[in-house]
Amino acid sequence: MSLCPDQNSSTYESILLNLAHCYRKMKDFEKSIELYEKCLTISPNKAQTLVAIGFSFHQLGEFEKALDYYHRAHFLKNDDSMIESLVKRALEENLECPMMDL
Repeated sequence: MSLCPDQNSSTYESILLNLAHCYRKMKDFEKSIELYEKCLTISPNKAQTLVAIGFSFHQLGEFEKALDYYHRAHFLKNDDSMIESLVKRALEENLECPMMDL
């Protein structure tokens, strides 16, 4: 028996979101991203979830992906100073990383 039989409900999304936060705090960023993306299938326009995915990519050093998610979140919630701060930080850290030789 499932605790939440309707996997398209806000309750199920909330459970997934909290589980994703737990994985992120344990530094399992790949698993957290996977769960956050499942949340987006239920509610695709939640800035909070987009920021969380961006932050997970940011922690992995994948700044372009992080910036993509931060910008998507900022589009939905353009008055959020935290998002602006994360974008600035990701841009600065991206510039500090040495470019890979191709």
